[in-house]
Amino acid sequence: MDSQLKTNSIKHLEIILKISERCNINCDYCYVFNKGNSDANDNPARISDNNINHLIGFFQRACLEYDVPEGNESTRYYRAC
Repeated sequence: MDSQLKTNSIKHLEIILKISERCNINCDYCYVFNKGNSDANDNPARISDNNINHLIGFFQRACLEYDVPEGNESTRYYRAC
């Protein structure tokens, strides 16, 4: 589809992907780690490869639908071999 015909567009898209809920920074304002809630410790240490692949597909479809231009400051996930 010609990009001039698209009605859905955005000029800037920033995606922050939290890969873990087991932070060890221990910020004094954090409601999870300093207010008695230890539920995050029950979560996996990092996001699964399956979830990463689903998110990549979701972001690719969203970028096409909203005509997001390519960026040059992305951080990419590399699977350790």
